[in-house]
Amino acid sequence: MCSSDLVIRFKRPGRTTLTAEFHIDDEELDSIRTELEQTEKIDRVYLVELRDRENNVCATVEKTIHFRKKPDA
Repeated sequence: MCSSDLVIRFKRPGRTTLTAEFHIDDEELDSIRTELEQTEKIDRVYLVELRDRENNVCATVEKTIHFRKKPDA
């Protein structure tokens, strides 16, 4: 389970729809899972770019993801 905080830094006006892609690769996921075996929760910070139709960066988002062990069902 996770929750998040985010910080947005605007670089230029976004006059069209902005898009962002956010990926956590398998190696990072394995690292998170391994760390969660030793502790109950962890935070990871990721930087994501928001781009316009012309692929210009209009803003960056600093996103903190809070990971914790899934409670037993």
